[in-house]
Amino acid sequence: MKNEIATPSVPTVTYLRRRGPRKGETWGQGQGGGRVLGNVQSNDSNGAGVSAGTNGARMTMTKQRGQGAQMVADLDAVKARYARVKAAERRADAQAEAAERRAAREAESFAALDALLDTL
Repeated sequence: MKNEIATPSVPTVTYLRRRGPRKGETWGQGQGGGRVLGNVQSNDSNGAGVSAGTNGARMTMTKQRGQGAQMVADLDAVKARYARVKAAERRADAQAEAAERRAAREAESFAALDALLDTL
């Protein structure tokens, strides 16, 4: 009998077929080559819009309109009013929670009293 060295069996490995990227999985391709796209339309209602970009690819940059268009005149007064409103909300929430706890304790007391009276 010879001294034989057992060779371990090597498992076979199955390689899956590679696939290309699906739609939308590529980064930055097919989107204009890194330029700002869009242009100023003739029906753009805001005449104060400024176009940005180069190479014919343009985008309308319109000014902010309406609420938030400019900073308030007295920011400290706005902050103080906001703090007062939030404090009043917290106070009202705390009072509502306390009333709920009182009602729950009262209901529990009445249930215990009813159970005691039922045993008599």
